[in-house]
Amino acid sequence: MIVREMPGRPLAVSREVARGPILRAAGADLARINAVQVDGFGWIRRDGGAPRFRGVHATYRAFVEDGAQGVAGVAGSALDIRQRHVLSGLLEASAAEDPAARLAHGDFDGTHISPT
Repeated sequence: MIVREMPGRPLAVSREVARGPILRAAGADLARINAVQVDGFGWIRRDGGAPRFRGVHATYRAFVEDGAQGVAGVAGSALDIRQRHVLSGLLEASAAEDPAARLAHGDFDGTHISPT
């Protein structure tokens, strides 16, 4: 975990550098992060010991259903009945999936890449 600012300028504002090699290296780093297996889904629990990461949800269904709770209130007031039905079907289909749990960078964007 990086717990302090890294020196340099974000690639997003660096105009005078060759971006290709830097973006390929960043992609390779993301692939390494995504190769790390996790037990469970969602935010990483902070009450466990190293080295195994554990998500706060034991199953992918629980992860999807937890995220869908916030959607229900908005959907009830912003969507018509057909749209709510479609959304419900999409959430159910998503909850039925059984993907492998992997570590992910939660807010990756161009400001997180530095050419230096």
